[in-house]
Amino acid sequence: MEGGIDLKRMDNPNGMNDRLIEESRILNNMENSICKSLNLCGFDKISTPVIEYYDAFSKKEFSFDEDSIYKFIDRGGSIMTLRPDMTIPCARVAATKMKNYSKPLKLCYSGNVYRVVGEGSSTRCEQNQIGAEIYGESGLWADIEIITTCCQCIKRSGINDFKIDIGHGDFFEEISKSVGLSEKVADKLKKMINDKNMVELQNMIEVLDVNENDKQLLMKLPHLFGSPVQIFSELENYELDLKVQETIDYLKLIFEKLEASPYKNNINIDMSMSSGMKYYTGIIFKGYAKGAAGVILSGGRYDTLTSIFNVDYQAVGFALYMDQVFSAYKNQNVMTTKVEKSLIVFDDKNYDKAFRFVEKIRAEQKIGSLIYVKSLSDEVAYMKDYSFTNIVRFLEGEDEAKC
Repeated sequence: MEGGIDLKRMDNPNGMNDRLIEESRILNNMENSICKSLNLCGFDKISTPVIEYYDAFSKKEFSFDEDSIYKFIDRGGSIMTLRPDMTIPCARVAATKMKNYSKPLKLCYSGNVYRVVGEGSSTRCEQNQIGAEIYGESGLWADIEIITTCCQCIKRSGINDFKIDIGHGDFFEEISKSVGLSEKVADKLKKMINDKNMVELQNMIEVLDVNENDKQLLMKLPHLFGSPVQIFSELENYELDLKVQETIDYLKLIFEKLEASPYKNNINIDMSMSSGMKYYTGIIFKGYAKGAAGVILSGGRYDTLTSIFNVDYQAVGFALYMDQVFSAYKNQNVMTTKVEKSLIVFDDKNYDKAFRFVEKIRAEQKIGSLIYVKSLSDEVAYMKDYSFTNIVRFLEGEDEAKC
């Protein structure tokens, strides 16, 4: 139509999606439950802008793909970005505006992040993340708290069938150093291990100038995931460098302390795990759930991250990826209590009665929607479209009628 909108522009841009009523309601309830859980655990919520300076995300150690970041120039000539991540903005706030706050500093957040994806990709460009960070506290107990907190958040979202795989960011790095691998070779091996590319991994390891014990250990790495008892037992079959052994001993200690936790059966070990972000300095972990195609959460310790803002804080945290959490929620067929939602129909002479009634039920935290009777063309269809559980009529010549 001349002067109208191009029909192509009426659809979503690539990687963007609309959420309609029921999906938005469920997701909003999940987000509220998770944020409430974090608040009950002592994490205070902060908000950061969607737009940040690009410099904060351009550091080599962050490993952001240059082509995956939305960039633009502001009026002053500075390069800006739609934030591709929430951890770095949170670290910025902790290291600047909150640097004089008492430590440990426990913060949480909820917000959208933006990353460019390829045409036809099933991944959304706009994704919601909810996360938590502890600044100014190192060691065992902070790591344990962040792991149990993310388990609590998953449970509060309505997901029961999930696993958290825990590894150590220094495990592979220390093995690489102990056997004398160059950075280039180590990076190639790491990628093959992550991809579980066993053929190429074997071909590369066979030509390395390392002893047989180290070759066998490197070949075993892609398989070192599962029950902590089993994996720690398997690692006893290898001669390990002291630094490598220290990473294993630390993980053993974490699992020992989690033995009394209600989440012990939700936790596994993955010694092959590594992260694309090079700032991790200790434990790393990822979460998986039945019904989610990808990772539902990730996190770890990053004691050097705030140094880019000229402050050194030990830090540990995690982020939940709400698209994946929502997928798991839907596919696990979690039963929820149906919300009582009343349609209140009134005519010209009964508005006051209808309004007093709806105010009463709203005070009881029940949903009530006022609709003028002449605006309602099909009562049954309207109730179905908007999931009303009952209707209350205030009409002339009728007693208050409910159904």
